[in-house]
Amino acid sequence: MTAEANIVTTLEAATAVKALITRGDSPATYRVYAWPLRQNETLPAITYFRLTTLRSISVANTDGGLDTSVQQIDCWATTYTGAQALATAVQDAMIGASLFSASLEDQQVLTEDDLREGRNRPTYRVSCDFIVQQQDS
Repeated sequence: MTAEANIVTTLEAATAVKALITRGDSPATYRVYAWPLRQNETLPAITYFRLTTLRSISVANTDGGLDTSVQQIDCWATTYTGAQALATAVQDAMIGASLFSASLEDQQVLTEDDLREGRNRPTYRVSCDFIVQQQDS
């Protein structure tokens, strides 16, 4: 599976993340999306995308069978504390993942000007960049 597919599987399986982004137990209610976040999407929600793929060549001129990428995961909410709580749950899930190895590289807290875009609500986003490594599939 791709790193992105494994990230979605990991986030949707994490109890703390599910508690913040779902309504009910149906996978159809999980709010984990490929970037960008759709306008007027129900919050809180998560978006993800691959920023870059990193290649490390060994002495034997191979990459060692590792897929290494930088993945941005954005945690969206209508309050600052909601976005921070979701980001903490996402970080815990990513760092503790069994499908891949992840480390937090950077985190930023941003506010979105949704009033200008017609959403009529404040939106907060915590943007987390993770270095993710997994075996090539």
